[in-house]
Amino acid sequence: MREAGGRGWPGVELRHLLTLEAVAEEASFRRAARRLGYSQSAVSQQVAALERAIGHRVVDRGVGERVALTAVGAVVMEHARAIDDHLRAAHADVARLSLEGARLRVGTFPGVGGAVLAHVMAQFEHAAPGVALLVEEHPRVADPLEALRLGDLDLAFAVLPLPPGPFVRAKLFDESFALVVRADSALARARRAPTTDDLGTLPLITSKDCPATACALESVRAAGVEPAVVFRSSDVATVQQLVAAGFGAGLIPTTSTPSGDLVRLDLDGLLPHRITVLVWHEHRASDPSLEAFVETARRVGRRLSVPLRASAA
Repeated sequence: MREAGGRGWPGVELRHLLTLEAVAEEASFRRAARRLGYSQSAVSQQVAALERAIGHRVVDRGVGERVALTAVGAVVMEHARAIDDHLRAAHADVARLSLEGARLRVGTFPGVGGAVLAHVMAQFEHAAPGVALLVEEHPRVADPLEALRLGDLDLAFAVLPLPPGPFVRAKLFDESFALVVRADSALARARRAPTTDDLGTLPLITSKDCPATACALESVRAAGVEPAVVFRSSDVATVQQLVAAGFGAGLIPTTSTPSGDLVRLDLDGLLPHRITVLVWHEHRASDPSLEAFVETARRVGRRLSVPLRASAA
């Protein structure tokens, strides 16, 4: 293969790829420069050097400030992200080796049932004595996964489907969805299972950013019914408080216990199940404490009672 500019691909440097990644994600040389701490001209020079090295344009300089990747740029970008993921994993592994004593950083979010997390944490102390367990709750489902990708966490609770990324997962359990309604509501008094039509007529209060909830609502649309969602919240307690105040019916996973005078109506068989998993970075070095936490969480998942359906997958 003829080398462009006398160097070709061996002339590609890591800084070229990381600059391309920033330009692609920011869609702007100026914003990429601010993110990287470079001048805008330095960013342009890095991209131009990359283009000379590979002999192809990677960026279309559009009208005004906005830029976009070419087809070649998109391919290079995918490899750049993979290289960045490897580097972040290496940095996290080296940082772990420099610590005094073992430490495991686990990310979670409000949608993970409190009983689930409490049982896992309690049993892990016996399974891995001496390991400092640091659990961080993030406000959104996607946040622990991003922290995991960046090397700021060792493990993360998540819900399927996962976004693209350097992720390995272990399935913990699956559960059905349920409606929570006031005990004096017509649906509660009817003593029947909710139908798809109910999900199109009842004002629904749902999770704000749970991917499994999004899939469940999409399944309702696929049945020809548009869900009547009136409010979304990342906090299950907020969902239930709004239901209690008479603003609608809450769509929640069955790990969440109804509060007060609310009644839970199971939707098993009507909607896809929510699958909870533990996720770690595929490029991180093996770690006995991580493996112990995963096995502990899977054991808790298997022992959880109905309506949870355990899985050893």
